[in-house]
Amino acid sequence: MLESNDTQEREPAVAGAGSRSALESNDDVARRYTPVPGVRRVKQAMVKNEANRTAVTWGTADSTRLSSAQLDGVHTVVSSLLYAESHGNDVCSNLICHVPYADISDAFAVQVLDESHHAWMLTRYLKQELRRPIIRRPLVPWLIVEQLKLIHDPLLCALSASFFIECAAAEVQAEIIRKVDEPLLVEIFRTISRDESRHIALGREVVAFLLDDPAQRRGWRRIRNRVFRDFLRLSAERTFHHYAPLAKLFGIDVPRALRHTMERLDGAVGL
Repeated sequence: MLESNDTQEREPAVAGAGSRSALESNDDVARRYTPVPGVRRVKQAMVKNEANRTAVTWGTADSTRLSSAQLDGVHTVVSSLLYAESHGNDVCSNLICHVPYADISDAFAVQVLDESHHAWMLTRYLKQELRRPIIRRPLVPWLIVEQLKLIHDPLLCALSASFFIECAAAEVQAEIIRKVDEPLLVEIFRTISRDESRHIALGREVVAFLLDDPAQRRGWRRIRNRVFRDFLRLSAERTFHHYAPLAKLFGIDVPRALRHTMERLDGAVGL
C-alpha cells in the first residue's frame, strides 16, 4: 500500500539516536529495521513515480531524420541499453536478497520495477516502432556484467548497480537526447533519465550508509573496496570505448561521458 503524507510511517524515537552505531543491534531482525532516512526519502520518491507514470507518445517515431548508418547505430545502442536495463534488474535483485537493511532492500525492489519498465519501453521501440530485432549483446560488456551478477556483498553490489550500470547508462542517454534527431527516442530516454537520476541518488545514499561502517575503511576491506572501484573504472573505460565508433556517427563526446562517470564513481568511494 502506498503511503500518503498523512499516514506516512513514523520512525520510532531511539534514545541516543543520531548516528548509525546508536541504532544498530546485534540481533539480525532488529538490525534489519534500522532506519536509513536518506534511502527512505529516495524510495518514497520512486514509489510516487511508479504510481503516477505517464505514457510516452507511441507511434511517433520518425527515422527519416536519420541516415542509414545512424539508424543502424540507434538499433545497436538501444539493443545494448536494453540489455543493460535487464542486467540492472539482476544486480538489484542481488541487493534485495543480501542487504541486511529493509529500507535499502525495499528501495532496490522498487528500482527493479523501474528497470523492467525501461526494458519494456526499449523492446517496444525496437520491435514496434523500428520493426527491428534485438541485437545480441557484445562479448566484452556481457562478460563484465556476468561477473557483476555473481557479487553478493551489499557495498560492492550497490557500487555495481549505481555507479557502473546506472551512471554509464545515464551519460549515454544524456548524449543521445542532445545529439540524436528522433523525437520518440528522445522522449523515451528523457523518461528513463528521470528514473536514473533517482537510482543514482539511491546508490549515493546506500554507499554512504554502508561506508559509514568503520570496518569498510580499514584493513583488507578498504583494500578490496579500492580494488573494486578500480575494476569498475576499467570496466567503464572498456565499455565506452567499445561503442566509440557508433558515438562518432552522432557526434557524441565519449571522453566527456566517461569522465563524468568516473567523477561520480570516485566521489562515491572516497577511500
